[in-house]
Amino acid sequence: MDLVIILVALLFEFLICLKRIQLGIVAIFVIYCLVPIGFCINIGFRINIITMSVLSFFMLAFPKFKRIKYYRMIRTGIVLYCIYALLASFAAHLLSKYPEDYVRNSIAFVVNFILIPFTLCHIAIEERDLKIINKSFIFMGILVGLYGVVNYILKINPYALMMSMYSNTEDTTSVFLEEERGLLQGRVSSFFIHPLQLGQVSVVMFTYGLFAFKNEVNKLLKYLYLGLMALMCFLCGSRSAIVPIVLVCFFYLIYNSSSKSFFRIVIVIFLLFASFVFVPSDSLDSIKGFLFVWNDSYASDAGIKGSSFAMRLQQLSDALDVASDNPLLGLGQGYVSQHGHDHLEMKGYEGYLLQFLVDGGILGTLMFTFFYLFLYVVSLKKTYMKDKLGIHLFFISYFVNILFTGIQQGTFTVFVIFLFCFLGIIQVERRNGFPDPCKA
Repeated sequence: MDLVIILVALLFEFLICLKRIQLGIVAIFVIYCLVPIGFCINIGFRINIITMSVLSFFMLAFPKFKRIKYYRMIRTGIVLYCIYALLASFAAHLLSKYPEDYVRNSIAFVVNFILIPFTLCHIAIEERDLKIINKSFIFMGILVGLYGVVNYILKINPYALMMSMYSNTEDTTSVFLEEERGLLQGRVSSFFIHPLQLGQVSVVMFTYGLFAFKNEVNKLLKYLYLGLMALMCFLCGSRSAIVPIVLVCFFYLIYNSSSKSFFRIVIVIFLLFASFVFVPSDSLDSIKGFLFVWNDSYASDAGIKGSSFAMRLQQLSDALDVASDNPLLGLGQGYVSQHGHDHLEMKGYEGYLLQFLVDGGILGTLMFTFFYLFLYVVSLKKTYMKDKLGIHLFFISYFVNILFTGIQQGTFTVFVIFLFCFLGIIQVERRNGFPDPCKA
């Protein structure tokens, strides 16, 4: 059955790409949401469904590649980062205990971080594509959100149970649905295999929808989508998803307010803080525990069992110890995913810093951080003033999330897909007569 589901998913992607290659990103996103990464085939090593869908998209898009001047700088940055990462990982694998992992781990790295942005630099997303893409995002967001609500109410995830049975993998969602965190009586995963994965995707989708869905999108559907995505950030039980959403909403309201509206917002915020006097102490402890992530005592009072600040510092020290044989280059790309479980002291490698310190060492961590900042700065340069807040919050919200929970499987692919849709909107505006922001 697992092979049948994989073939159906890839056939779906092929038919979408056959109709119009730009819509292939919709197929990848739908597959990412609905088909768990436990679905794999063995070609000497296991390759999961997300990797297969990205590789398929690249191969189908490659004959239609065009050099798009708009993306020239981004394309150059992607190539340089890829070359560095592969060469550094090769050197690291030669010195590690698992040199035979280099090919497999290099493929995984290229698929997860390089192929999608590189491909999207060579195919122009046009206005007609964006209309279909955005409607698809809204549909998937509402579907993911509604099913997440069902999970929380029923305290069971039948879809995950069924898919784990078909893929012969262990269901992890049931354990989280029994976990209590403050006011939450269970943590939902929706169609994903882990609440953190749902939280990261929801942060990206919420921020994108808040700024990218404009007049062509039905307002009722837009608000339903945004409400459900914000709710998923809360129901996943991850403070690293809740805090970015609160920050995004706060700055969005401030930026889009007139002087009178700003005064009203200040009054509302004041009344909200004043109302805390009347909030039951248990509820107040939960609110403070979720929002004030730097204060471990608030989390303890609320019964929130996430990693404390002291624990994360200890994990940072442990990560440096794990990579101590080669602190500059690390143990090679993919080491954490393949052998990270051998180091129980790491407790899940919470935070991208921990992941990259072990995989790529100090240099690899700096290079990924520079690569992320490079995408951020170049995207800002290509963005009109009226859209700059959206780009700022899009990058900052995802960065805050991965800083505390690491990059969950496939979410960087999702982030890049939504980023290029953002940039596609700017391109469409330029074609429709707006001045080029690069020359403004």
